[in-house]
Amino acid sequence: MSASTLSVVVPVYNAQATLAAALEALISASAPVRAQLIVVDDASTDDSGAIAEGFPVKLVRSRPNRGPAFARNLGARAATGEILVFVDADVVVSRDGLARIADTLAGETEIVALFGSYDAEPLAQNLISQYRNLLHHHTHQRGNHDASTFWSGYGAIRTTVFSAIGGFDDARFPYAMEDVALGYRLRNAGYRLRLDRSLQCRHLKAWTLGTLLKTDFHDRAIPWTELLREYPGTGHTLNIRWTQKLAVTLTMMLPVFGVLIALDARWSLALLFGVMLVIALNGSFFGFLLRSRGLVFAAHCVPLQLLHHFTSGLAYLWVFSRERWRALSRR
Repeated sequence: MSASTLSVVVPVYNAQATLAAALEALISASAPVRAQLIVVDDASTDDSGAIAEGFPVKLVRSRPNRGPAFARNLGARAATGEILVFVDADVVVSRDGLARIADTLAGETEIVALFGSYDAEPLAQNLISQYRNLLHHHTHQRGNHDASTFWSGYGAIRTTVFSAIGGFDDARFPYAMEDVALGYRLRNAGYRLRLDRSLQCRHLKAWTLGTLLKTDFHDRAIPWTELLREYPGTGHTLNIRWTQKLAVTLTMMLPVFGVLIALDARWSLALLFGVMLVIALNGSFFGFLLRSRGLVFAAHCVPLQLLHHFTSGLAYLWVFSRERWRALSRR
């Protein structure tokens, strides 16, 4: 374990639009810390592999496509560094980011893993991209310093601990939430994790309504609900606060008010009160949007936040109903 202090693993699948910018930033950040750069091409069908070949990186190819969790594990097996740093192919790290990771883990030996967040200046300018990235930024900026989860978009972990815990669970979480699952396993095993709010990167991804709905419901809400039921009481250090739970519950009730309005228009006041209460429960987020983007932008984000809560509630009902059905079937 002597070739590099850090080994940076970048899983890639059809990321030709963002990969070059991500690697250029990593090369600038890697010089002070002797970082080894590893790109894992997970059976891309675009020019991602060819782009990676143009940079001074170790290129590992995975065939067929197995998902980012498998790609990260594959890259970890090719690593020589004492610290693994996982960076997504659509983010740009700061010039001092890798050095700060190395300094933090060298100075605080009780910390086995740390992660940061997106910054407040996402590249894509459309409403959905701005909203989704700012929601992530705000959530992580309010998260507890002493974390109970992990984020592989820009996160680091000691190589020995990663190996000891078994890496990412690429069988159960091949495409999403493998990082949160890893964090829960680490915390459950007694390890300490750190959320460094000042460790930020720029997100280059452009979101659409379709990718937003798929990600929020299928890729995140359902597996996260399963994890929270598996590790009760663990997820409160990020965005599973009581205010968020109440906001989800209220949002699930809003369609009922909509039906009642068709029978009696006076229910409109109840619907308006419900929406205002959900906004109040998200006061910190909407206050951040007001300060950073203005009133018009914040107002446009209200239906997106309601949709975000609604998909979370649907996911909980889906998981709960599926568990009950399985229990009844076994009986």
